[in-house]
Amino acid sequence: MPPIALALWILAAASTQDKPAPEKRVTLEVKASTWRERKTPFDVAEDFTAKLRRAKVQVVPQGEKADGRLSVRLEETSGKSYKSTTGDEEVVATDIECRLELLIGDNPKPALAWTVEARPGSFVQGDLYADAVSQFKGHPEIEYAGAHVAVLLGVKDAAAPLVAALLDARVQEHTVEFLDQAGYAPAGALEKIHFMIARHQFDECAKAGAEAVAPLLAFLQGAQDFAKEETVRALGRIGDPRAVPVLLSTLSGVHDTIEDVLAKALFDALAAI
Repeated sequence: MPPIALALWILAAASTQDKPAPEKRVTLEVKASTWRERKTPFDVAEDFTAKLRRAKVQVVPQGEKADGRLSVRLEETSGKSYKSTTGDEEVVATDIECRLELLIGDNPKPALAWTVEARPGSFVQGDLYADAVSQFKGHPEIEYAGAHVAVLLGVKDAAAPLVAALLDARVQEHTVEFLDQAGYAPAGALEKIHFMIARHQFDECAKAGAEAVAPLLAFLQGAQDFAKEETVRALGRIGDPRAVPVLLSTLSGVHDTIEDVLAKALFDALAAI
């Protein structure tokens, strides 16, 4: 193959990998409004189109043949007032409400129907609107919207990012509930361990042995305090040396190492390993 042709083939192959071939098609109807004068609302159409594309779902124009119909209603309204850190003036925040509905085939009952609300945090150092948008985009139902739609449409391997998200304490509860409702069955031992962790079945994780170590460690680093203790105990029961660096790092972040229950669990786990 001539060098130029080879280079073009490599570029084409890379482009194909960056943009996975769509397996399903949906129409996307978006209505968005904002209370902010002379401003445009968050571009939820572009955001959702990108999410769907990554999940191998192509957005097609209204009227074309599609596997589903996704509608999104986004409304930005005035929120509470915040006192400026640079003076006595007050700044009004923006609250975001988004309603999503997915219809599949001729079924009039939505396969997905969510209402997501987002607003700035209690204390915001930067731009209030940017913080509200960040809270909205980080909501589990929005962050993984493309994967949720793809799973419901039957895209092959669409559940992979959601199974990985079972180790993320921020989205864990919502994700396992969605996958259960969608009738998803774990494929293989590792996925079963992810589901065990999401359901806080740490005794079962310990019985799984060495294969549970990596997912347990991944979960431990972002887990809430109430789940950390049981995660640590499971790692101690498994007794795999790979856990030692993370356990030591976790211990260094415990403030009261004498009376803290988590600290005791960490010392016990390290001693067992």
